[in-house]
Amino acid sequence: MKKIAILLTILSLVLIIGLTPIYAEEPIKVSVDGTILTFDVNPTVVENRTLVPLRAIFESLGAEIQWDNATKTVTGIKGNNKIILQIGDNYAMVNGEKKELEVAGKIIDNRTMVPARFIAESLGASVSWDAGKKMVVIASNKADENSNTVTTGEIDPTESILIDFAEYIFQMEELGLGDLENQATDAYSGVTSDSTATDQDFYDILTAEVIPTYKEFLAGLEKLSPKTKEIDQLNKIYIEAAKTNLESFNLMIQALENNDEKLIEKANEKMDSAAKLIEQWEAATNNYINAIENSN
Repeated sequence: MKKIAILLTILSLVLIIGLTPIYAEEPIKVSVDGTILTFDVNPTVVENRTLVPLRAIFESLGAEIQWDNATKTVTGIKGNNKIILQIGDNYAMVNGEKKELEVAGKIIDNRTMVPARFIAESLGASVSWDAGKKMVVIASNKADENSNTVTTGEIDPTESILIDFAEYIFQMEELGLGDLENQATDAYSGVTSDSTATDQDFYDILTAEVIPTYKEFLAGLEKLSPKTKEIDQLNKIYIEAAKTNLESFNLMIQALENNDEKLIEKANEKMDSAAKLIEQWEAATNNYINAIENSN
């Protein structure tokens, strides 16, 4: 482990902070076994209960689902657990027993939304609320051994993975990727937080500084070549986040050129998605750092 210790002493790790979407309130997040879920419609709170897209929550918990469009009834099955829930009904059948819901499922923005806590607990998972992160935290009590996703829960990496992680971070530092990211985000934050800035100011900063610098940052990420599949997957998450942020910036340019508020909304959605990926990258990265520190 000496190689890891030496590398760690010269690393200047920059954990990237997700860009704050303009004109957008931070959405509620949902994590299952440490992985933050991505939804096509954001979770919403109704009567102090969080509703989430039906298919995403069932499938993330490993349940098979059947949907009867005529009656607007969903059936979810996982092992010996079976849930039958009809949209708009305050009662559901769980393993043959009638259970009362604190809030019924609803159709919101043409998406079927169901109560996250009720579904998760009915399928044997535990649920908690992280107020600081505005996050519903679900633990299914069963790890998915076949998942290719880097999880944000506890990890037990081998020495070769830790060495590869340390070298990965060192390569990022050598290429100056932290400085490039900071340059782009500082320019973006500076203009969006300036109450006197005009649309033209915003446009000029995006085209002249933010986008060119961020493209250089993304190109640097794509040059990295981790040796282990675990760190390679970690870098792919970061690359996907960077590409999504870049798409957001380009949408902002189009919105300003066409005076189209709907494009701004799309840009915010892209930036929200990127922020979720970055949170996943940060959490996994922190776990690797802790593993290195604990190994010395």
